[in-house]
Amino acid sequence: MAEADLSIVIIARNEAANIARAIESALRASEHLLDTGILLVDSASTDETVEIAKRYPINIVRLDPSWFLSVAAGRHIGTYCSRGELILHMDGDMDLDPDWVDRSVSYMVEHPQVAAVGGYWRNIYMRDGQVVGEQNQCRDPQGRVLGVQYVGGASLYRRSAIEEVGGYQPFIRGEEDVDLCMRLRHAGYQVVRLPYLMSRHYCIPPLSLAGQLRRMRLSLWLGFGQVPRYYLGTGLFWKYLKERGSYVVFLLGMLISVITLLLTLFSGNLLFLGAWVLIVAAFLSVYLMRKRSLRKVCLSLSVQAFTAYSAVRGFLMAPHSPEEYPTDVEIVQMHGGLEKA
Repeated sequence: MAEADLSIVIIARNEAANIARAIESALRASEHLLDTGILLVDSASTDETVEIAKRYPINIVRLDPSWFLSVAAGRHIGTYCSRGELILHMDGDMDLDPDWVDRSVSYMVEHPQVAAVGGYWRNIYMRDGQVVGEQNQCRDPQGRVLGVQYVGGASLYRRSAIEEVGGYQPFIRGEEDVDLCMRLRHAGYQVVRLPYLMSRHYCIPPLSLAGQLRRMRLSLWLGFGQVPRYYLGTGLFWKYLKERGSYVVFLLGMLISVITLLLTLFSGNLLFLGAWVLIVAAFLSVYLMRKRSLRKVCLSLSVQAFTAYSAVRGFLMAPHSPEEYPTDVEIVQMHGGLEKA
C-alpha cells in the first residue's frame, strides 16, 4: 500500500515502561505508508514518558495538569491535533500488529459506510514487571469479519464520520469508545471487527483485585452514568441502557431487596423475614456455583455495587460541551507538523 492519509494517535499517562514499545510498533506499522503521521498526546505524565518519546521522530503534545484528564480527553485532543482522514487511536501500553494496520486501512478505504474498524487483541498480564499470563480478547473462532456494536483500544476511525457525530466527549471518565461507536451506528455507519490480531495490551490482570482497584482509583465507572446523561432526550438513552445498563438490574434488585427487608422488619412478621433470608441465600448459592469461588463472588458483587454507585454519581454530574475543553496544548516536539499547531 503506497498511500494512506493516516494519523496514529497514542495517548499516555505515566507509561515510561511501555511507551518506547508503543511508538516503535507504530513506526514499524507505518514505515511503508506515505502521508502518515504519529502523534503522542501525553496527559501530564510525572514520569519519563515524554523524555523517552522525544527520542523518536513523532509529534508530541502535552495536556495541562489542571485540565480534566481522561482517556476521552486524550483522544479528543489527538483528533483535534492530527490531520489524517483515517485516525488510528491506541493506548500507550499497547503495541500494534503491522499486518492489521494494512488490512484495516484497506478495508476502510474499500467500505465507505464503515466508520470504525477493530480487531482482536491479546492481553499480556504483567505483575512486578514479569509476564504472568496472556489471553486473546474478542477473537472470532471462525475467522469472520463481524459487524459489532463497539471497538476500542487500538481502533481505526474515519475522521469525517467522527466529526459528523460530534467527536469524542472529553469530559467523560470512561465508555468513550462505546459512546463514539454508538453515535456512529446511530448515524447509519457500520462498525466492524476484522479477524486478525490488532495489538498486544500489557496490563494488570483485569479481573484481579489490583485490576479492579485501579479502575476504581481512575473512576472509570463514572462513564456508565455520564454517557446516558448526555443521551437524555435522544433516541440513544434507552438504547444505551439496553446495551450497557446491566448495572440498572443490580440497582433495582438492591432497591427491591432493601425495601422488602425494611417492610418485613417493620411488620414484625418473622415468616416474611425468613423467606427474605432464604431468597438471598439461594441467590448467593447460585452465584457461588457459577463463580466457583467465594473470593470471586465477593469481588464480583463488590464491583457491581461500585459500578452501580459510580453510574449514579456519573449521571448526576453536569454535562459539558466538547467545545468547552481547552485546546491550547503544550507542543513538546514537532515532526512533520500538526493540524492545529
